[in-house]
Amino acid sequence: MVRRIAAVSAKSITASAGSFVGTDASRVALVFSPPTAASGLEYTVSTDPNVTLGGGLHLSAGDGVIALDVVTHGDAVTKAWYAIGSIAGPTTVGVLEVTET
Repeated sequence: MVRRIAAVSAKSITASAGSFVGTDASRVALVFSPPTAASGLEYTVSTDPNVTLGGGLHLSAGDGVIALDVVTHGDAVTKAWYAIGSIAGPTTVGVLEVTET
């Protein structure tokens, strides 16, 4: 029997590219939340460790979530993800990870 486990975590983002979500071969879905309007943050996520603002999947206040799954997006879901923000921060955003065992 396949068991799915969902975990929500708060991830910190700064104006320097950095590790955001680690590699996980058992991950089947990954959801990035947009920042709150009050934070003044925009951020970009990518599998490229040298991500630049706007050089990947970009989220701003008022945007919907970015939801990735292995059926649609393949092994990109299992890879390490990096992020960079528009403000020095740190600012926190939510990430949902679903793994399968």
